[in-house]
Order: sequence, then structure tokens, then C-alpha cells
Amino acid sequence: MSPRGPALAVWSLLGLLGFSSLDALVPSLDNVSHAPTALSGSSCGRTPEHASDSDPSECRSCHGAIYTEWSDSLHAKAFRDEVYQEAIEDLEDPERCVGCHAPEPVLPRLGRLPTPRREGRSHGVSCQSCHLDRGDVIAGPFGAEHDDHESRRHPAFREERSDLLCNSCHDLSIGPVHALGRDFRESGLSRGGTSCVTCHMPEVRRVVGDGGPERDGRRHTLLGPSNAEFAATAFDITLDRDPEGNVELRVENRAGHRVPGLDGRTFRFELRHASGVETVEISSENPIYVSEDRRFSFVVREEAEFELIVSHQHLGQTAEILRRTERL
Repeated sequence: MSPRGPALAVWSLLGLLGFSSLDALVPSLDNVSHAPTALSGSSCGRTPEHASDSDPSECRSCHGAIYTEWSDSLHAKAFRDEVYQEAIEDLEDPERCVGCHAPEPVLPRLGRLPTPRREGRSHGVSCQSCHLDRGDVIAGPFGAEHDDHESRRHPAFREERSDLLCNSCHDLSIGPVHALGRDFRESGLSRGGTSCVTCHMPEVRRVVGDGGPERDGRRHTLLGPSNAEFAATAFDITLDRDPEGNVELRVENRAGHRVPGLDGRTFRFELRHASGVETVEISSENPIYVSEDRRFSFVVREEAEFELIVSHQHLGQTAEILRRTERL
């Protein structure tokens, strides 16, 4: 993510600019019924403290699988991340960044920049950041009636509304971060029932909390480009001959936003054949936008076997995400 200085210097100035149009799109959720549904047999055995700065490990005793997934996610590491810590060293007002990297609960300020958390910042975007609502109520897609804590169904966790929660931080254009939430909204994909979580939080059926029934929920691993299998789904890639007989590499963006979505990330396409190697790079300086179809032609007229290798490069590390061979 280097060089970063000039771009990052504007973070404090641009902190709120990404929300000029979002506020008008956020419907009031205050008057929507958040009625809980019954849950019997809860075995948590204690009532956790639900202050917004409390340790997320308090949730582990009842929500072990979800906690394990979250603890290895970029959300959990959002504040501790070395790149982030290095990036804010020279900022005049780093607190403007903390609102997304260690936020107070987002739900009470849905659609607005979250408030920076004063304590427990090392927990990053914690369980409480997304699930703690007004009055220390735990909000989620189901709601449950039990003695451990008050849990209520919240409309922001419905598939068609969940982007409102994500966009509180991901509809920003600050420094190296691009407004991926805005890309997705403008793509119109949400009208077909797709949301951020559709791709980044795969479906899973399991017991959400100890003692409860099995339910259809979502994983909290929060897939991103660091996951090679997931990154490969961002593109539809084809090899063919163009009308002039050249080899044509066609790359179509199949994600819901521009790719890559962060400065410093690069996707490298290598086309190897007996006569040499053809190379194309897609970076934040020349991203492929939603549904964009980009084509690259190479003058290789003879019939040959071509090996296509696609890799993701970030911070000096390279991960192969796709490899296949075709004869043209």
C-alpha cells in the first residue's frame, strides 16, 4: 500500500464526504417491530456485560463457532492491523479513522459514520459493533427470548436491508479505501435480492447459540481477496481468438463493485505459451468496474497451448487464485 502518504493525508478532511447521499436512503427503522421469538433451553449460564467496549470473547461461551470465525477475520484485526497502524501515524486526526476500525455500535447511527470506541479498540469491528443496539439489546436476524440477554430481531439484518449496516463504513472514499458500497448500490444488484452478505458471508445452517434450534444463518469469516477461492469468483475469464486471429483474453467483473477495491492490491494475469509470456495487471489505478468487460489481444497466430495463471498481489505477497490450460 505504498506510496500512501499523499492519499492518506486527506483522510481527516474527507471523513464524512461519503455520506452525502446515503443519509437520504436510510429508512427509519425505529417504528419497525423488533419482536423477539421464543428460545428455550439456553445454556449460556451467565449474563454477559454488553457495554460496547466489552471483550467479544464474552460471546464465545454461547456462540463458539461464530466467535471463532470472527476472530480470524479482517473485522477482528481492523484496528490491530500493522498497515492501518502505520497509515494513521502521520495523520492530524486519526480518530476519524477509528470510527470504522474500532466503532461504537453502528445500529444506533445507521447510515452515518460510526463513533470511535474509547476502550477495547484492539477488538476492531467486534460483535458489539454490529449487534449491540440501543439499551444494550442484542440485535440480529432472528431474535430470541431467554434469560442470558435480551435479543431482538432487527430489520437491518434482513437480506434486503443488510447493506445499510455495511455501508456505514463501506460507502466511503477515504485515502486508499474506495466506496464499494456505493458501487454496489449503483449497480442495481440489490433489486434482485443480492446484498453484501450474499457473497462475503456464505450461508450456513447451524445452531446459532447454545441450546437453540438449527437455523439458516451466515458465516462470519467475511471473505475477501485474501481468500484465493473467493477472489477467483470476482472475474469471468475467457480465452478465444479475435476476428484477426489474435489470442484474446476477456476479463469481466462479476463482483458487485470495482475490483480491486483498495489501493495496493493488484490482480496479475499471465498467459504462458511456447513463444513467451503475455502479462496484464489490473490495479486500483485501472480497476474493472461492475459488469465491465475488458479485452486484451496478443499477437500469437499459431495454434498453441496456453496456460493462464491469475494471482492476487498485496503488500509484497502473491497468492495464485486461478490456473488453467487451453489450446487455441
